Parts: sequence; structure tokens; C-alpha cells
Amino acid sequence: MTAIRWLHLTDFHQGMGGQKWLWPRMRTEVFDDLARLQEKVGGPWDLVLFTGDLTQRGSAEEFKALDETLDRLWAHLEELGSSPRLLAVPGNHDLVRPAPRKAAVKALGAWWDDSDISDEFWKDEISEYRQVVATAFKPFSDWQRSSRLHGQPLTSGLLPGDFSFTLEKGDVSLGVVGLNSAFLQLTAENFEGKLALDARQFQGACGGDSSDWLARHDATILLTHHPQNWLHPNAVSSFEQEILASDNFTLHLFGHMHLGASQSTRRGGGTPRRSIQGPSLFGLEEFGEESRIQRIHGYVAGQIDIEKSDATLSIWPRAATLKEGNFRALGPDSRANLDERGAWTETFTPRGKRGRKRLASPAAPADTQPSWNAELEVGAPSMRSQLSAGDYARLHGRARLSVERLSTIAQKLSWYNVAEQGKDLLKVLHQEPYRVVITGKSRAGKSTLLNALVGRAICPVRRTITTAVPIIIKPGERESLTVNIEGERPRLGDGPVTQDMVAPYADQQHNPDNEKKVIDIRVDLRDEVLDLGVMYVDIPGFDDPNGRIWSSTAEVLQTAHALVLVLDVSTVRAGGFALDKQTKELLLDAQKRQCAVFVVCNKADQLNAEENREAKMMVQSALERFGVWDTLTHPPFFLSANAVTVPRQQGKASPPAFNVFYDSLWESLWNTEAIGLRRLYRVFERLQLASDEVAMLIASRQAKEPERIKLREALQRCEEQRKEIVADGDEAIQYVRAHGARLINAERTELRDEVRKWVEALPVEQGLPRPSAGVDALKASMMSRRRKVAEQVQEKLEGKLTRVESHMRKSLLALRSEAGRAAQTQQMQSLSQTLSAWKTQMELSVPEHQGRQLARVAGIASFGIAAFMGHLVGLGALIGTTVSWVVGLFTDSADTPSELEEAVAQAFERSWNQFATSMDDHVSEIGESLAQRVRSNMTRFMREMWSQLEDIRDVTPEEHQLFEQMKTETEQAAVSLQAILQAAK
Repeated sequence: MTAIRWLHLTDFHQGMGGQKWLWPRMRTEVFDDLARLQEKVGGPWDLVLFTGDLTQRGSAEEFKALDETLDRLWAHLEELGSSPRLLAVPGNHDLVRPAPRKAAVKALGAWWDDSDISDEFWKDEISEYRQVVATAFKPFSDWQRSSRLHGQPLTSGLLPGDFSFTLEKGDVSLGVVGLNSAFLQLTAENFEGKLALDARQFQGACGGDSSDWLARHDATILLTHHPQNWLHPNAVSSFEQEILASDNFTLHLFGHMHLGASQSTRRGGGTPRRSIQGPSLFGLEEFGEESRIQRIHGYVAGQIDIEKSDATLSIWPRAATLKEGNFRALGPDSRANLDERGAWTETFTPRGKRGRKRLASPAAPADTQPSWNAELEVGAPSMRSQLSAGDYARLHGRARLSVERLSTIAQKLSWYNVAEQGKDLLKVLHQEPYRVVITGKSRAGKSTLLNALVGRAICPVRRTITTAVPIIIKPGERESLTVNIEGERPRLGDGPVTQDMVAPYADQQHNPDNEKKVIDIRVDLRDEVLDLGVMYVDIPGFDDPNGRIWSSTAEVLQTAHALVLVLDVSTVRAGGFALDKQTKELLLDAQKRQCAVFVVCNKADQLNAEENREAKMMVQSALERFGVWDTLTHPPFFLSANAVTVPRQQGKASPPAFNVFYDSLWESLWNTEAIGLRRLYRVFERLQLASDEVAMLIASRQAKEPERIKLREALQRCEEQRKEIVADGDEAIQYVRAHGARLINAERTELRDEVRKWVEALPVEQGLPRPSAGVDALKASMMSRRRKVAEQVQEKLEGKLTRVESHMRKSLLALRSEAGRAAQTQQMQSLSQTLSAWKTQMELSVPEHQGRQLARVAGIASFGIAAFMGHLVGLGALIGTTVSWVVGLFTDSADTPSELEEAVAQAFERSWNQFATSMDDHVSEIGESLAQRVRSNMTRFMREMWSQLEDIRDVTPEEHQLFEQMKTETEQAAVSLQAILQAAK
């Protein structure tokens, strides 16, 4: 027998007046009663279900205080041997009420009088009405997303607080759906009989198909804040028909009324509908003319026992009663009819035992909050509201599982090309996340900055040289520490990870010159930036005198995708600041590798306003002298890392200067093709294509001979069309190359004329300036003209490739239609539908090595044909290439105006030649990639189809099941990732 147990809490009202001095005594009573009840029940609690009004006013401060309250509760439960997961829906107190005079608020008040309002609300997720609701519930959404106690992964629905969750225990599956019943209760009016719960909320919370979701569970629980009688009569009808239905839910839990109650009703001999109204955990009710206070405290515990086809529901209602001696004690609710255990029980038939087909249970999609979910700070990418802590690690695990299943299917059925695809995808998954390396001289504040970025004191920080080995902080679903040592097994530690755990291996004081032979230290952490598929690497200063340490530092620098260079500008106060040869070489190497660089000028708080201005001039002058200023991702950031960590740990606002850096880093990473999250999307995209291939191969094995003949004819036409598509693509590329050359020549001529005019405008009475002065004067114009050319070439190339893609789509649609007419069986109908996947095969992604060059000029989404444009965004990076280098390539003097004009013009000519060559190379590379990928994808697949048409072995049921599991998981994960990635478009 398998038992699942939960605690039902509701209406705590954190922040209510009087709570601070009344709750401590009642908390002790609740904790004691939980201990007594758990001993009676006989096992740990699996879930804590909270049905709303967790707070009094829905503010961020109240949710922060709620976390402290819940932390004490969880500490007590853990002492009792329980580690439950929290699931919560919002109540009418868990929102920040908007101004009642606001037009959208007034309109929502007329919900039941004007159907246009409700229609727009559900159809348009970015409508003003949805935004009002999202803003009102933003503190709740933020808390739900960030709380370490919440059950994961959640499948989020349409509104804040809508979700579904699956708990697997033994061979039993319990499903929980939470729906926001308070989204219309935005003002202080009485809303009894006026609220709504919509079937679209239910479908959205279940991932789009409630029937499939319900079929995967043995028992189901619905959570709302309000009871059914608070719904509008029209909503009651929809709620009963579409959400409760005949037997959708084993139990409906809610609160709001503060008094406990329960009922089980059966209509027309149907399945009982059971509902439990939980008592308030902390309720103060005023009543009577004298406004006397009535205190209500209680909770409900529940358990489901399932053994084969039999199941029992047990409910323990608990309530505080006033005893003789004038004190309150928690125990069984005396108003309920209870057995000797203090419970009432009822038997039911598990959903999976009612003659239904029990579906395979795919891994639930990660919690990707919908785009309405939060109003972000100005400049912050909307993707932040889409990604929950630990998503990257979970999605990566699901990708690896799906690829392994694909490889297993291919090997069993001798589909070698598909198996080869599986190997390629595993290689991609084995690549480490995108590396952001924090570098600089010793004592510049690198470790302090990294601690500030993650909001945790993890890297040791001292006044002397500190870091002796690389410290890698990477995304993880569970916080942990791994220390890798030469010739030894890794040393492991569980989170929370602290400086004291890291220091014995990373600190020069404890590990001088790395005498312990530590390779690196790795910390798995849940963090919003890391969950982009990014890792931070803190390395020793590149000026460390120890050769062994410097060797490991240099190796890490060479593998960096992005650098955060930390400079100590406090030396300006003492009258000295300079960038040395090592820093110059570091920056030039990064420029050569097209590695994004962020410059952080740390310890700026030690400078006054005048010194800050002086420091900025010094830094810019040095970077310009090195020839790297124009290639920086962002101008240098002046801040104090030391002033950030403590406020972030305490949940307080960070200094504005740090926020600018943090947001800029975020946006740059988000717009970078090579981050792990986008790489995962490409893996799932390829998995979907492989899934279509497998579906067609399976169908071909089951097809009859006449159908095989038709399929052979279709494949022959596909081969002819493939050749046409390749030819069209090649013609488009050649046109764009010629168009780019014409644009460059035109801009080159105009710039030459601009040089002439600049020379003519020079004062006659003064001597001629150096040619380098002309380069400096006209450099901005040169850069503007480069940008203009790149944008026009990009536009033309996108138009040409779109037309190629359109040609392919039309031809494949016709091919699919013909295959559909010829097919007579269901298998062949399914087969013809999968031909549409060939369109997707043409929408190729940018190779890994190109990813580092992206998002320097403009952010272009990495979907479909637009992914090809990533090459042009890489081309756009050439716009930022400095032209100051040309000064050293000619004699920096001129005796006559004509010599001066020629010298400046020649400098720009060399720059134009370099730009033209690079642009032509990039466009040509796109053409080669297009032809190669079309040939490899379509030819390889068609070859596999030809060979399998003659294969007569049937696919086994086990192979079918394995394929369906892979396909379902791949589709769900891809949808989750696409929702995340599309959020910033």
C-alpha cells in the first residue's frame, strides 16, 4: 500500500494587525499538535497545500516575512522527519490592490455585464486587463518563483497562481491543480457571487490538454481560494461542467471563509464530489455591535492510501478551542463526526483503475511563467519572468534522456544515420555552459564581484592575494560543492555552500601556491543568470608570480566565451593608474578571438567626483591606445563590488551602478547564441526532426506495396526539388555578395569625397595636421557607413533566404498533398503529415563557433531562417573594429594638402578592403552552410527511407512505447524552451 499525506493550510494573513504578539503562542500549539498528529498518522508529510490569503496586503515585505514564518514551520517538520513540498494559490489578500478608479479596474468590475471585456481578457495576454492582474499579483508570483520550498517543476497556466504539479510516490501518481479564483477581486467590495473560474485556466494549467493530464494520475486535488458559492452563477455552471466534471478531482480544497467545513455530495448516482473548506491558520474576525474579536485557528491534514484497485481518503480536521482556564488548545474539530483516530474516511476508486488507459507520465515541463506574469524593471529582459531557478539543469537532464532514447531506438532498428545523430547531440550536451571568466590583477576585487553577482558569499575574500585555483559556479538543480584534486577522488559537499567550505582549497592562506594540487572547485547553484546556461569562473590574478597557478589561469582564459575584466581604480586617488602589458595582451587576445569583454572599474566608491571623472578619462585613454575601446560590449562600469553582496543577501536593493552592470551583462548574455539555453533549444529542435524521421521510418515499414510505390515516387520528386532549392540558395548568395560589393564601393567613394572636403576646410593660416588627425576626425563617419552597409546587406540576405524558404515550403506542401491523396491507410496519412518537418530541417541554427560573434550590433532571434542571419550579426561585429591601427602603417606626416588627402584616404581604403573581404567571407560561409546542410539533412534522410522501404521487420510494442515517450518529452521540453526564448523577442 502506498500512502500520500498532506497538510492543508489557509488564510494565515501574514502582516495582520495583532499577529506579532498573538501568533508566537499559537505557533507553539500548532507545532505540538503537528507532532501529535504525525505520530498518530504514522508517516511523514509529502505536501503542504496552501489555499490563499497567505498575506494581508500582498506586499513584497509581507511575502518576505512569510518566508521566515514558513522556514520555522519547515524546520519543525524536518525535525519530525518530513520534507514536504509547498504548493500555493493566491487569495484576495495576496495582491496589491490597484487604484479603483483606474479604467481597466472599472472595466473588469463589469466582467459579467460586458462579454467583450472577458473575451479580450482571455484572448489577448498583453491586454491592459491582463497587465492589471499581473501587476497586482506580481509579489505573489515573485515569491512563488523564488521560494525554495515550492514544489518543482510546476506547469504554469494562464494567470498568476495557476499551475499543475505531479507527485510520484512508489507506483502512485497524485496530481494537484491550483487555480486563481481571486483575479477579479481587485477592490475592497463584496464579491460574493461575482467571481470567475474559467475552463481556459484549467486547460492552461494542465499544459493544454486536461484529459491527458488527468489520465496520468491515480488521484487528483484541486486548490482554489474561494468556495464555489462565491462564483457568479454563470461561472458555477462552467466550473461544474468543465472543471469538476463528473470525476475530474478526488478532492477540492479551498479556504476564504475562515471556518472549517467539509462535504461529499453525489448527484444522480454519479461519483461523489468532495470539498473541504479549511479553517484559517490565523484568523481574527470582528462581530457584534461592539466589534468583538473572534479568533479562529486550525488546519486540515489528509491522506490517500492506494493498494491496487482500492483507495481510501482520510481527513483529520483540526481546530483550536477555548478550554477551561481560558487558554486555547489545538486538536480534533469537535464540530465534525470523527472516528477514534480523529478522522473521517471515505473509499474511492483510483482514476487509473476505472478501465481507462493509463498514459505514460512524461516529465512535466519546467516552470515557464507566461509572458503576462510580471512587469519588469526598466531595461530588464522579459525572459527573467520566464525562467525559474534550476530550469537549465532540469531541461539538460531531459534532453540527455531523450537523446539516449533516440539512440536506443535507432540501434535496435539498425537506423545508423539516426543513431549517428544521437551521437552528435550527446557531444553537444557534453559541452560545458557558456563561460564568463572574471579576470584581472590580484586584489582587484574579482572574487568580491562574483559574490555580488550571485548574491552569496562563496568565493574567499581577503586583503592579500586570495584565489589560488579556478572557482567555477555553474547552474544546478541542487546546490552542491565539488573539489577536483589531482590523483584523488572528487571531494563533495552539500549546500548551502559557504566561504568556509571553499577556503581550505581555494585560499592562498590555506593552500599556498596550490600545494594541494586542486584542479578546480565547482559549485552548483540555482541562479537566474546561471540558468541561461552560463557559468562564472573566478580565476587567480593574471599577475600571480607562481608559474603553476599562472598556467592554469592562462588555460581558463583561452576557453572563455566572455571576459569580465576587473580594474582597481582606487589607485587614482594616490595619483597613479595604468594598464600594463599583461592587461593589453589580454584585451588584444580577446579581441582576436571575438570574445565579449566587460570592463568593471572596481572600488570607485573610494574616489570623489573629480577623481571619478579623472579615472574615466584615464581608462578610456588607455583602452583607445590599445585599440580596443570601440570593440567593448559596453563602456566601463564604475562601481563598488564590496557594497553589493550584503544588501543582496539581505534581499535589499543593490546600488544603481551595480544594477546597470548586472542588467547589461544579462542582456548581452541573453542575446548571445552560444549560451547553453539556446544550445539546448537547438538540441530539442533536432530531436523533434529526428522524431519525425523515426515516425516516417516506422510508417514505411508498415506500408503496403502500392503505398511504397507512391512513396518512392514522392521521394524521387523530393530529390529533384532538393537540387532546385540548393541552386536557388546559391543564386541568392551570389546576388547578395555582388550587392554588398556595390554598396561598399558607393560608400567608399562618398567617404573619399568627405576626406577631400575635410582637407579643403582646413584653415590656410595654420600648418597641415598629421594624417592620423584626419583618421580620428572621420572615424565616426567610417563606422556609420560600415553599419549602413551591414544593415542593408543583412536586409537583402534575409529577403533572399526567405524567398528560398518560401519556394521550399510551397513545393513540400504540394508534395505532402500528393502523398496524402495517394495514401490509403492511417499509417501513410501520418507519414504524409511528417513531410512538413522537412521545412523545419531547412531552418538551421548557427554553428557553435559563430555564437561568440553574435549580438554585437542587433539582437536577432535564433529561430528558423533568422538563425542564418546570426552570421551577419557576426559580420556586424566588424563594424566595431577600430581603425586607429592604420596610423602606424604610413608616415604620419604630409607636406601638401594633396598628400594629406591621399594619406587619410589610403588609411580608410585599407580599412574598407579588410571590411569588404570579411563581409564577403561571411556571406560565402552562409552559402556553403546552406548547401551543405540541405544536402546532409535531406539526402541522409532520403537514403535512410530508401533502405527502410525494403525492411519487413515490424516495430515491436516496446519500441513504439519508447518512441512515444521520447516524442512526448521532446515536444513538451521544446515548447517550454520556446516560450522562454520567445519572451525576449
